[in-house]
Amino acid sequence: MHSEMSSNALNELIHDILVFILKYNWIYNFQWIGDLFKIEGNYPNIRISSVLDKLPASWKDVLQTASLQELQMFVAGTSNLSQWPNDLLHFSLKCRQMTRLLSQYIIFTSNDYHHHDHHIPLIPGCYFNPRSMCTDLIECLQTSQIERNYLLKMPKKKSYELKQMSTLIQSILLSIVNNDNNNENSDSVNLSHDVFNFKELDLNNKHVGDNFQIVPLINKESIQNNVIKDPNYKIPLTIVDIGSGLGYLSNYIAYCFIQMYGNNSFTKPQIISIECNESLHLKALTNLTHCDSLFHVKSFTSIVERLLFRVESSSLDLLQTKLSHLIPDRNYLLLGLHCCGDLSQSMIELFHKDCSAQIILLVGCCYHKMTLDRFPMSVYLRKNMLSCDIAFIEKCISTATLRLACQHSPLTWLNWTEVDANKHRIRLLARIILDMILIRYDYLSSTVGQQQRQQHILCKRFDPIQHCVTIKNLLTTNDIHFDDVYSHIITFWEEHLSDILDCSRPVSKDLCFTNYRDYFEHIWNLIPGLLALQQLFQPLLETLILFDRLWCLREQVNINGESTKEYSYQYSGYIRIFDPKISPRCMALLVCKKKLMCKY
Repeated sequence: MHSEMSSNALNELIHDILVFILKYNWIYNFQWIGDLFKIEGNYPNIRISSVLDKLPASWKDVLQTASLQELQMFVAGTSNLSQWPNDLLHFSLKCRQMTRLLSQYIIFTSNDYHHHDHHIPLIPGCYFNPRSMCTDLIECLQTSQIERNYLLKMPKKKSYELKQMSTLIQSILLSIVNNDNNNENSDSVNLSHDVFNFKELDLNNKHVGDNFQIVPLINKESIQNNVIKDPNYKIPLTIVDIGSGLGYLSNYIAYCFIQMYGNNSFTKPQIISIECNESLHLKALTNLTHCDSLFHVKSFTSIVERLLFRVESSSLDLLQTKLSHLIPDRNYLLLGLHCCGDLSQSMIELFHKDCSAQIILLVGCCYHKMTLDRFPMSVYLRKNMLSCDIAFIEKCISTATLRLACQHSPLTWLNWTEVDANKHRIRLLARIILDMILIRYDYLSSTVGQQQRQQHILCKRFDPIQHCVTIKNLLTTNDIHFDDVYSHIITFWEEHLSDILDCSRPVSKDLCFTNYRDYFEHIWNLIPGLLALQQLFQPLLETLILFDRLWCLREQVNINGESTKEYSYQYSGYIRIFDPKISPRCMALLVCKKKLMCKY
């Protein structure tokens, strides 16, 4: 596949994407609360500005008059209306095309570039999905009654994620064991009999508007669990679960191991479950002791070992030392499910650094919690950003940018009703007005972080959707206009001023709302359209982050401190293991180092 896509093609694509992102940075690089309605200067000499001022006039006209259904069809690429300006249509097409083109470079694939073979080996149960331009893990529907009892104790999303993640881990490990038995002298590990023929994207094909965040998981037969109760089988890799929280995933994988290999097969830990939060760690220890009775097995605690430890870049050497004591002479699979912010990056560093880390399986989360100067990780992407514009990172990479990249899937927004859209508009307008009140009374905290926490607490306590009967009743009708809600929001905040503001200060109800009414109406009318533009941008931004993490590993010219002319990884790329509507951070980074030496 990679031989068909030259480095020049990638360089040109990355350049075009970065130029595009830079040109339209005003669509994503702003705070909804603070930048839609920004007050500059001191009262009464106040000047109002907004990110909406950057919207082209022709875009404003159509975005503020389009219905929710029309906006959804526009984002989905199914609208046949002639009202959309040509440059807006071009923008939407470029978002889709660039997302899909970049997705080609992160597809899960063999990294043996010296063999020009289009038949790319995949993990069993994984299939290439031409619609989403990614490799999908088929949903595993088969569960025992004991499993169902365990999974029913947690939210549907969490139980779904545990089942999918454990299914993929079982497929990986079983493939290694089977291959090791069949071909003990081979340095490479053939992980699948399922193959697909890769074809470069035709930009004019019917799937051009589809991507990993829009298309549901591929619909094929469900995976059947391969239960092998054989005490002679050995798990080829220890699992090291980073950011394990309450231990639900580690415990569930342990149960699957017992089902696969038998109840009496384990004399040493097979899973190291690492968590930095002491409170969660203690609760996880309690959960672990209850697992024997819950799963009807014995010696459950002999399989899972808990470790209280904070994983970060500065502590990786110490972690390696601890792991070498816990699992001497054993390779391991580095596992992370929804690892927030810098934790994902630290795991990638550990994987590259530790020769015992043979496989990494990582689903990231909360990109906006990353330390900004740590993105991008790859030298390649950072170099291209600086070549595009010396101030590219400053202009385009912010907390707001990364937050959009990890918001809910556009698939969720495409299924919004008028009620959903109106709830969003009302809450957003109410928060903007509250922000103005706090600024007017100089009530905001000195730091931005404290301001955001303060506003979040206030808006959670004073939610007009929940606490204003009139607004709640308005939501029963689909056709809501600005004048229907504006006065009620004003009244709502006036009634709660004494609760919000310091009671020792004199409070005037003359908040000059009438001075800003037209501006608030302008914002109200454009909120759905601006949100639609962000739905187009979200998959592109997330794909760029996924690309960066993968390229950080692929671009390494040496592995474990040893220089080599051959490629360091046997296979690498992303597998989509979750349905984006259920779990929007659905892409799992899966990389295996070459010459996998299983130390039993």
